[in-house]
Amino acid sequence: MPDRIGEALIAGGKLEPAELERAIRVQRDTRERLGTLLVQLGFVAERDVATAIAEQRGLPLAGPERYHTAPECLDRMSLEFLKRNQVMPLAETEHAVEVAMTDPDDEYL
Repeated sequence: MPDRIGEALIAGGKLEPAELERAIRVQRDTRERLGTLLVQLGFVAERDVATAIAEQRGLPLAGPERYHTAPECLDRMSLEFLKRNQVMPLAETEHAVEVAMTDPDDEYL
């Protein structure tokens, strides 16, 4: 698996090399994340980017089946914080909270 999101999407048949080049040119001006730009430009779907990131990081991709019940810890969390950071708790154990998040590279979250 390629280690860059654009290369991974090309390898997966979701993106054309010319589209990646265009997005990279836009990224130089905007400093926006490449995955976000690829979606905004209409080159790929959000799900394609999420799938590629999950595969690169070796993380599971949380689908709708994971959102059927809210864990009890949700009552102890700030909804404003969760919305602002695009984080959703999925499950709670004695020592950890499993979350779905749009940016798995955000170490703070």
